[in-house]
Order: sequence, then C-alpha cells, then structure tokens
Amino acid sequence: MAGYLVFVVFMTVLSKARGEDLAAPTLSVKPEIITESGSVTLHCQTPVPVSRCLYSFKKAPFKTMLCRQTINGSELLSLLNINIPAEINVACSYLNATASPLSEKKVISVRDPGPPTVSVHPSVIPEFSSVTLYCQPPLYVSVSSCSFYTLSGLEWARSSCTRTLRGSDLLKNDQSAPAEVQVKCYYTEQNEEMSPSSHSDKAIVAVKVLAPPTLTLDLSVITEMERVILHCRPPSYVSASLCNFYTVSASDEKHLEATGCVQNLTGSDLFLGNESPPIEVQIQCLYTVNQKTSPHSDKRTIMVTATKITSTTSPPSTSTLFYPETNTGTQAHVTGSETAAHDSDNLTATNSLIKTLVILLPAGGVAVGCVLLVVTFFCTKQRNAIFSVAEIQPDVQQEEKLTEARSCHFADNIFKQRC
Repeated sequence: MAGYLVFVVFMTVLSKARGEDLAAPTLSVKPEIITESGSVTLHCQTPVPVSRCLYSFKKAPFKTMLCRQTINGSELLSLLNINIPAEINVACSYLNATASPLSEKKVISVRDPGPPTVSVHPSVIPEFSSVTLYCQPPLYVSVSSCSFYTLSGLEWARSSCTRTLRGSDLLKNDQSAPAEVQVKCYYTEQNEEMSPSSHSDKAIVAVKVLAPPTLTLDLSVITEMERVILHCRPPSYVSASLCNFYTVSASDEKHLEATGCVQNLTGSDLFLGNESPPIEVQIQCLYTVNQKTSPHSDKRTIMVTATKITSTTSPPSTSTLFYPETNTGTQAHVTGSETAAHDSDNLTATNSLIKTLVILLPAGGVAVGCVLLVVTFFCTKQRNAIFSVAEIQPDVQQEEKLTEARSCHFADNIFKQRC
C-alpha cells in the first residue's frame, strides 16, 4: 500500500511536470449535510472512463474507492478520527497513465441530528373538532417515524410525522373542556430504530366548549312584505356552515328552514301562525359542527308592521272661483290669483280670435273680419270689467253688465271661440 501511494505521488508530480495533460474531474456530494447515521454519495465524474477514483480527505491519505461511492457519517468520522459536529473537505482524482489534477474541493457537514419542531393547526378548537399535529425533523435527517405525546401522559408512538386528532382525543378521562393541552414530539432516524432523537419544544392546543353564536339583523322594523337579513355568527375558532333559526314566543316556537348561517326572509315568513301585523317577533339561532349542536344565541326582536299603503289621489284644489249670480243682492268674490288667471284666459282668447281673423280675411272679406274684431274687443272689455271688482253692488249698472256678459256668451257659442 505504501508503495502504491509513492507511485501515486510520483505520477502526480510527473503529471504536473508534463503541464497537467489530463483534465481534472468534477466532484459532487449529495447531501452536503448528514448525521452520524446518515449517508452521503460521492460522485467523481472523469472525462475518460476509469474503474476507480482516488479521494483526498483533509489530514488523511488518499483513499481508493468507486468513482460513485456511498459512505455514511460514522465511517467518515472514523476515517478522520474526529467527532461531530465536523466539516470535512474532500477532493478526487483519477489515474489514466498518469494521475489527473485534483477536482475542486467539496465540504461534507456531519451534524448532530438535533430536535424536531412541533406545530399545531388550528391552535384553538372546540372539543369535537379536529387539530393537526406536525413534527418537523431537520431537513438533513432521514426519518422513519415520529411520535407525539402530551405532558398529561397520552402518547401516539411511531406514526407519521403528521397526525390529526379530535380535541376530545387530547383530553384524559379526568379532563374536560375548556383545557389547554401541551404537546411534544420526537423522531427516529432510518437505521437508528433504537436511538430516538431529542425531543421538541412544546406546542399548546386550546380545547374549548361550543360557545353560543351571535345573531345579527340588518333591520329591526319591517313590514310583512319587506325583507330582513339574519346572520348567525359562530365563534371565530369554529368552522360551521349549517345554522338553524327559530322564531319564539311565550308558548310556541317555529323552526325556519336551515340553508346556511345567513337567511333573507320577509316579515310574513317570521309569523308563528295566523298572526297579523303589527307584531313583535323574537328570533334565536344555533349552529352544528361535527354533528354537535351549540347552545342558542341571545334573542333578537323584530317589529313587523302592516304593509304601507301610498295614496296616488291628488289633493283637491283650494282655489274657488265665484261667478256673479243673476239675483239682486248677490256678491261675487274673485281672488287676485284668479283675476290674473282670467286675464290670461282673456289674452289667450283674444289672440286666438285674431289668428282666426287673419285666416278669414283673405277668404271672407273685410266685412266679416271687422265684425269679428268689434265683437272680440267688446267681449274682452266686458269680461275684464266683471272680474276686476271685488264686490258687485245690486243696481241697474250691474244688470246691464250681466246682460252684456250673456251677449258675449252668446257670441262665444256662435263663433266657437271664447271672448
């Protein structure tokens, strides 16, 4: 062996003297971090086919092995006569008439396995809901199994490193919710079944009873045809999708259809029987999780009133126009706004007759147009005289004005126009 090493040294010096004709190999190590019981694969990739390779470890002679060689951590520690933790430098070369240059160095870390990390999700659960436990070993450790246990004395040994349990499974016979359960874990490496790892820190699972939900309403007063949104909210640590709603009275209870934890109902849907509005309705809700029913929520009250009826009839007019009577002693009263309205009517009538005059002049001649103009002027003047007074006295002049007004009305009928 000593002669072989001398030969290798000689060939290496000779290769350098020749200008390093051979190309250096490439070395890879996987994984780069191992435990004492773990293994690492060394792969010396040569540019030419060779059967064996030479490995150089720091502070150790060359070691001839396969160019693809698997070696465990304890062998490396024994070869170098060191203890963990250790950082080991390694390089490789090959022989092809002469010794090749060394590859680039790689580092192999041999570490203590170290404790795992335990975690729980969710950390707060009802007694009949589930929690998942995770035992996470270091990434460089090859694990065969994990074990979980509680500080109260329960254990689930040699199982998967992920385990799902119910809240009640974490409680011993003498425990009941609410309770805080402390959980730890450890793992076992492959090929080290009798040497479990150190234990993790603790994680806490809070196991709670099913608390009542909170009931909220978007409206507190509705008609029997209006809608209200009911929302049954379980506690934040509860994942529930099924809720039940109830309308209650002193002597009766009505179960509303369960279609989730949000309901959109009309006022009439809330009636217990044949009631009629106005009526006060009290509502409660509860939720179900894992076939377990929660306590009822507090009661909320909704006032259901009769459907509102909106009138579309316009209010009667408060303005009244009194026309003069024919009897002696009768008074006529015309308000200022009514007089203005009549003045407007007179102006409209005059304009209309003037337009008629313009049309008739070419067709009927000047004589007819003049007659119409005189009648229009006479009627307008008399109508204005009638509505411009606030009080009409029973005398001869009043009778004459009334006669003239009747004549104007007669003219209106003849020419189909208002004076």
